[in-house]
Amino acid sequence: MPSSLLRLLILEDEPLDAELIVATLEDGGYSCQWDRVETEELFKNRLNNPQYDLILADYRLPTFDGLTALKIFAKRKLNIPFIIVSGTLGEELAIESLKAGATDYVLKQRLGRLVPVVKRALREKEEQRMRRQAEDELRKLSQAVKQSPSSIMITDTKGLLEYVNPKFTEVTGYSLNEVVGKKPSILKGGHTSKEEYEKLWEKILAGEEWRGEFHNKRKDGSLYWEIASISAIKNSNNTITHYLAVKEDITERKLLEEKARQQERLASIGQLAAGIAHDFNNILAVISLYSDLLAGGTLSDASRSQVAIISQQSKRAADLIQQILDFSRRAILERAPIDLKYQIKELLALWNRTLPDNIKLVFEHSVGSFGVYADPTRIQQMLMNLVINARDAMSDGGKISLKLRRIQVEDCPDPAKLEMQAGNWVKITVSDNGAGIPPEVLTHLYEPFFTTKAPGEGTGLGLAQVYGIVKQHEGHISVESVVGEGTTFSIYLPVSPLPKNEHFGEDLTIPYGQKETILIVEDNEVAQKALYDSLQVLEYQVVSASNGQEALLILEKSQTDIALILCDRVMPGIGGVELLETLRQKDIEIPFVLMSGYIPEEELAYLKNQGVADWLQKPLRLGQLAEVVAKVLA
Repeated sequence: MPSSLLRLLILEDEPLDAELIVATLEDGGYSCQWDRVETEELFKNRLNNPQYDLILADYRLPTFDGLTALKIFAKRKLNIPFIIVSGTLGEELAIESLKAGATDYVLKQRLGRLVPVVKRALREKEEQRMRRQAEDELRKLSQAVKQSPSSIMITDTKGLLEYVNPKFTEVTGYSLNEVVGKKPSILKGGHTSKEEYEKLWEKILAGEEWRGEFHNKRKDGSLYWEIASISAIKNSNNTITHYLAVKEDITERKLLEEKARQQERLASIGQLAAGIAHDFNNILAVISLYSDLLAGGTLSDASRSQVAIISQQSKRAADLIQQILDFSRRAILERAPIDLKYQIKELLALWNRTLPDNIKLVFEHSVGSFGVYADPTRIQQMLMNLVINARDAMSDGGKISLKLRRIQVEDCPDPAKLEMQAGNWVKITVSDNGAGIPPEVLTHLYEPFFTTKAPGEGTGLGLAQVYGIVKQHEGHISVESVVGEGTTFSIYLPVSPLPKNEHFGEDLTIPYGQKETILIVEDNEVAQKALYDSLQVLEYQVVSASNGQEALLILEKSQTDIALILCDRVMPGIGGVELLETLRQKDIEIPFVLMSGYIPEEELAYLKNQGVADWLQKPLRLGQLAEVVAKVLA
């Protein structure tokens, strides 16, 4: 058996005694490396760089004694066994030495005890080292649990809480003292099924790990989501003594996921709605134009009243289509720099006349302008919808507050501003103190045709339209609501510099033509006929084509006679955009007006570069058609 290396510091004035001590240890199986000192100065020097496993000291020395050496040793707080080896050591001195810090003592005349004493001292030293190491590990582990970013719970085998860490308190609002002795069921939010809890217990009772999600309830009653890992703690006999739960708050992640799903759902609905709106616009264009033509003719009073109803209802239908287009972000925007403060002030007079007397309207804003680059008509529609929505939430009266403020959004991880780029924004808030919106309704708030109102009281398009208008203006919208207390909508729009104000008058007189020839390109036969008849009433000569190919054939024969091309955007074969490109390639510069229910903004910019003179939004009204045609031909 190989001998164990033992590094010794021997405090001894007799060299022969030192050698005898070393020989005894070597006989006991140790291989010794040793240094002998006999003065206090040398002893202190050796302790300055302690590389020793053991110190053996005589009690009586010529210049100082073992007790003094012990005191010097104790001040250094070294983890080295210190054994007194002396020829004469009474009981009192032995006890005093042990009290002073000696590990043990051995009489020189009984050196046979030395090896067992040394073995025990070294063993105790190792046990002490291991105990300290375990305590250090436990201390580190305890600190890690306390500082963990995850909530940690420890229960006994009956499920009663024995420990929760500070993160648990931060997330739930419950302190350690409030939960000790209670079951984790105090957090139940009522959203986890009985079957899931049974699976949980089945797993952990079998000593396996359970992983899953909880929709729990905080001390203040608010709900939160957390992902959890729950497992058994076992002792050395493999017996379950406790259960450990490590949980992470994922509420923010869940909210972002739900927001992404909602936006995906809204985008899909918007795409479908835009397609439907295109077909309806063609139908409504026919109804609108013919009702306008009839209204201008000779009719009986009864017939004129009926035509007025047709015109009125087609206008209502067109407004619904506009709402759908706004929601689907397909509306054609006529943007300009506007000051929201003046936009709202213009609407205040209307609202004050139309809102019930038991509803108070308040508008607050700071000094200065609130410039945005927006379509004023769409912004007015957005504000109208929000105010009407607030009015409808207060059947017994109340207060509607509108506020304007400028905010600066910096790059930050705030989830409420995740989609907002750093920079300057105008914030519009519309608040009411009405009935509030239940949480289950909030997730469907911007879906078209979703309404909680009674049949006939709303289309379910108002907030969907608001959402689309905000998004088409590169803005953001959020809502906060408490049932029984009220609702606040917040809208954020990017700031835009304002030029000097310009005001334009409005000419309501319908302009007529001078027998100029207009080429209509429209694939829908009924819409084409309505346009044809309308332009003839407006005293224009009209030529018709059902698609781009027919239009090109007509232009090859008589392009010099055609003063204007009025063309639908979407047609089979050669559509409106392709026809325009073909004409420009052939250097045919006839003024070109495009008709559509929707033109993407990026395409509108391209068409302007291609030389589009103007555009008409379907469904057309006679006055709108007359005005644009006259303006382009002027």
